[in-house]
Parts: sequence; structure tokens; C-alpha cells
Amino acid sequence: MNMVTKKTAKANPKAAAKPQAAPSAPKTAKKAGPRKGKAKDIKIKRLQKKIKVKYRPMFRGRFGSRSVRRVSLEKWQKWRRTRGVDTRRNQEDGLVVDSGYRTPNDIRGLHPSGYSEMRVFSPSEVVAKPNVVLRIGRTVGKAKRKLILAKAREIGIEVLN
Repeated sequence: MNMVTKKTAKANPKAAAKPQAAPSAPKTAKKAGPRKGKAKDIKIKRLQKKIKVKYRPMFRGRFGSRSVRRVSLEKWQKWRRTRGVDTRRNQEDGLVVDSGYRTPNDIRGLHPSGYSEMRVFSPSEVVAKPNVVLRIGRTVGKAKRKLILAKAREIGIEVLN
């Protein structure tokens, strides 16, 4: 024993007595291929990307005074069919609704998270379904909301609100 190991042995006798561990052998590789849960996550991630990329233009109908119809006012940001004198359109009126702007089938009606929404009003409606998140109805009271949340947590379903 040299001088340095004598000092460490006095300070910490257990550390000095420990032999040096040999490098461990490499671990065996796991099975290749995604698991069922992992494949589902990949599918959801793809849907989330698609939903983000989707371009949704502003469709503004020509009704009312143009000076009032601003982008900042939400009530003017929805389409109404033009009738009568309003059939003449200018560029500031936005795009015209057309069949080419419809959302693709695979992301139509999905929540931005990539899951489909299901509205629930009572604990009995909470059922485990694949790729579904719950939204509790706005008329549901506090007591029933607690029961719904408890049941959803028990099953493992996410609640949006």
C-alpha cells in the first residue's frame, strides 16, 4: 500500500476494501419492431402534425357595412351566403367557400391533440374507447363533474376541460 491508499483507508475503510469492478458485458438487444402502444402514439403524432399544417382560410360573407366588418370582431368571421346586392365581391371580402377547402377525411372532426372528442354528461357515459378524449358538458354540475373525473382517471382517459 502506498501513502495515498493508506490515507483513504483510514478515512473510509469500506472504500479502500472495495475491489475495482470489471467493465460489464453489453446488454442483449430488445426485440425489434414497435409495440402496440408505441404504434398508436406514432399515428397520433402524425395526425397532430397534419392538423397543424392544414391551412384554413378566412371566409367572410358580404353583409353589413364594410367599415364595421373587421377581422378583430369574431361575429364577422363566419360565412354567410351572399344574397341580393351583396353578390358583388371585392378582394377584401375574403375567399369564397368552395368544395376544395374541406378538411381531409383522416383529420376531420379531430381535436388538435390528434384524438377524437366525446362529450359526456354523466359518469355512466364514460367508456374506454381507443383514441378518445372526453369533454364534460357545460351544464354538468360540480358533484357530477367530480364523479366523471374520478371514473375517467380510473379508466385512464384524458379529460379536456
